[in-house]
Amino acid sequence: MFCSRIPSICRSISLVFLVFSGWIVNTATPLEAQTWLDSSVIYCVYPEIFSSNGFQGVTAQLPRLKDLGVNVIWLMPVTTVGLPYNGHPAFDSPYAVHDFYSVNASYGIATDLTNLIQTAHGLGMKVILDEVLNQTSWDNALTSLHPEYYVHSDGNPNNPNSEVEAFTYADVAQLDYKTPGNGLEQYMDTMLTYWITQYDVDGFRFDSADNPYGTTRMIPQSFWQQLRPVLEATKPDILMLGEEDDIALAQAPFELDYGWNMQSALQAAATTGNSAAGLQTSWQNQSSGWPAGMRHMALLQDWDLGEDLQVYGGTANTMAAAVFNYTIDGVPLLFNGEEVANVMSSDNTHNLINWNSPNAAQFTLFYTQLIGLRSTNPALQQGALTWETNSASAQVVTYDRADAGSEFLIEINFSGNSVSGAVTVPAGGAWTDVTPAGAPGGKSHLQPGSFTLLPYDFAIFERTAATTAPLPPSGLTATPSSGQAVLDWTAGAGATSYDVFRATSAGGEGSTPIATSIAGTTYTDTGLTNGTTYYYEVASVNSIGTSVVSNEASATPHAPPVVPSFAISGTAVSVTSGATVANTSAITVTPSGGFTGNVVLTAALASSPANAQYLPTFSFGTTTPVSITGSGVGTATLTISTTANATRALLRPLQPGIRSSAAGSTALACLLWFGITARRRKWSAFLGPVCFLAILAGGVEGCGGSGSASATSPIATGTTPGTYSITVTATSGTTVATFPVSLTVK
Repeated sequence: MFCSRIPSICRSISLVFLVFSGWIVNTATPLEAQTWLDSSVIYCVYPEIFSSNGFQGVTAQLPRLKDLGVNVIWLMPVTTVGLPYNGHPAFDSPYAVHDFYSVNASYGIATDLTNLIQTAHGLGMKVILDEVLNQTSWDNALTSLHPEYYVHSDGNPNNPNSEVEAFTYADVAQLDYKTPGNGLEQYMDTMLTYWITQYDVDGFRFDSADNPYGTTRMIPQSFWQQLRPVLEATKPDILMLGEEDDIALAQAPFELDYGWNMQSALQAAATTGNSAAGLQTSWQNQSSGWPAGMRHMALLQDWDLGEDLQVYGGTANTMAAAVFNYTIDGVPLLFNGEEVANVMSSDNTHNLINWNSPNAAQFTLFYTQLIGLRSTNPALQQGALTWETNSASAQVVTYDRADAGSEFLIEINFSGNSVSGAVTVPAGGAWTDVTPAGAPGGKSHLQPGSFTLLPYDFAIFERTAATTAPLPPSGLTATPSSGQAVLDWTAGAGATSYDVFRATSAGGEGSTPIATSIAGTTYTDTGLTNGTTYYYEVASVNSIGTSVVSNEASATPHAPPVVPSFAISGTAVSVTSGATVANTSAITVTPSGGFTGNVVLTAALASSPANAQYLPTFSFGTTTPVSITGSGVGTATLTISTTANATRALLRPLQPGIRSSAAGSTALACLLWFGITARRRKWSAFLGPVCFLAILAGGVEGCGGSGSASATSPIATGTTPGTYSITVTATSGTTVATFPVSLTVK
C-alpha cells in the first residue's frame, strides 16, 4: 500500500544506501528458505473485486487457479473495514482495519473463510493473509481501549484525542512500536498466532513493513526479528513476506520481499524501447550482498499499480515483461485479473474484475503455458542465472537458467522494432523452442547464437542436461604450418565442449589443458617454434564430467618453403605532343629465392584514352630475353613510339569551287571595265563601287562565306593526348610477373 504513494523511497533508495554504502548490516542468522517457496507462483486475491460472492466465489475458482499453475493464494485483508469516525474520514480501504480479529461480513462468515483455506490445502495450495500492523482505522476499539498503543501529538499515551494519523493517510491512526512496555508487541504476537491456530494459514504478507525506509521505520527491526520465532513456535514453515526491499530485514525475518527495483526497471524497459540493459543492472543490485536464500517477489501489478496493459505499454509489451518475471530467479506474483488482462483494473480499484475482457482468451492461454513451463522445470525456478552477452543489449536481454537436469536460454526484445544480432551461448547440444503462445514470432525463432526478434518478441529455448560423461573424440589430426598447428577431430558423443592437451614429447601431455571449453571440433595452436615437434590429445567435456583422451597426434611446425621467383618494374614515359616520337622505359627484373634462367618480356596496351587515334607502338628489340645468372638484377629497354601532331590541307569539294570561280570572274571583268572607261568620268563614279562589291563578294566566297567549306581543314594526325597503360609481362617457365608502365602524351 505504501509504495504506491512514495515510490522513490521504496524502489530507488534501498540499494543505493544499503548495498553500496553498507551503513546498515544484517547480522541475523540466515533462515532456511521454505521448501515450498522456490516453486511458488503467488496469486493475490482482493475478494471485493474478485467475485460478488466473496469467499465462496473465491473458493469456487480455486481449481481453475490450480490448473493455471498457482500454488499460493494471498488474500488481501479479510478484516472489517473502518468507517468515518469522530471527524476522521474513511476511504473504504481494506488497509484501514476496524478489528484485527474480525472477518469482513461483505465477504462472508468465518466458516466461509475456513472452507476456502481447507479447499486450497486440499488442492495442494498454500494460503497467506495480508496483515496491517502499522495502523488502524479511527473507529478501531483500540483507539479508546488502548490509547497507549498509538503515537500521540502531545506525548500523553492516555489521551485518545491526541492520537496522530499514520504518515499522510487521513483515514488511519499510527500505532507506536517504539515505546517499550506499552503492550503493543504482545498484542500483535497474540493476534497473529490466533490466525494460524484458528484458520491454519500458512503465512502472512505484512503491509508497509519498512515505512518510512530505513532505521526511522515506524515498526523497528527489533519487533520483526522477535516475531518470527513466535510464529514458528506455532507453524515451523511459516512464510513471512514483507512489503519492503530493505537488506537489513532480509532473512531477519523476511525470506521474501518485494522486487521493487526490478519492477521499475522492467517498466522502463517495456515502455522506452532502449532500456533493456537496466534490467541486468537492477538484477545485479538486487543480488549483491543479500543473505543466502533470500528471495524477491517479481511483480507486474498489485493493488497499488494500474492496469498492466497501460503500465507496460500494451499487449505485446506486457507479455514480454511477464516472460521476464516468470523466467528470472525469484517468486512471481499474479494479481487477480491479470490472467485475463482485466480492463477494469486501476490503482486501488474497487471495480469487479471483467473476466471477459477483450484479451481474456489470449492472456489465459499465455499465462497457462508460461506458468506451466516454470512450474514443471526447476531450472526456471531457482536454477543458476547467467546473463549472456548479445549485440543489441539496449533492446534485447538474453540470459541462461540451468540446473543439473536442464538448461534454458531466454531472449526478449523490449523494443518496438525488429532486432537481429548475435548472442553468446554456452556450448552444448541442440536447443528446442518452447516459447509459450503469444510471442509475435511464434516458435519460428533462430537457433541460439543468432537471433531475429520481432517487436516485443520473446523466445525460450530448452535443452536437456547430460546424464553421463561424454565419449572421447576420435580421429585427431594435427596439421603443421609456420609457427602453428591446426587440430581436427571427430566429435565425442555427449560432449558439450573439449579440452586440448599438448606436450613436446610423446605421451607427456599430462592433465593440465592448454585450452578449455572449445565449442567446435577444430583448434589452432599458435605461437609454436618452427622445427619443434608437438604432441596433442583432446578430451570431451559435459556437465557430468570429462572423457578419457583421444588418440595422440603430432605436428612439427616449419617455415614456408622458399620458391625461386622474380619481380619486374619499369619507369614511366612522358611525351610532349609534336616534339618527341620515340621514348624508352627501363625495365628491371629482380630475382628472389635463388632464381636463375631466361626471362622473356612482352608488352601489350592495357588502356588508352577514349577514341584515341594513332596508338603508340612498342617493342623490346634485342633486349629480351633477359638472362639471370646470379643474384643480380637483369634489365631491358622497352621502346615506345608515338606520332607527333600535325595538319594537312584537303581540297575543297567541286561545287563550292565553281561558285568561287564565278565570283572571281565577276571581279576580273569589273577591273577590265574600269580600266577601259577610266577616262569617262560619268561612268567611273558609278562602276567603281559596283566593282568593289563584286571583288568583296568573290573574296568572301573564297574564304568559305555563305556556309561553304573552307579551302583547307586542319586534321590531327598524331597520337591522341592522354594517359596510356602498357602491361609488361615477364615469363620463365610457369613463373609469371607483370608490371604496368605508364605513358603520358601531353
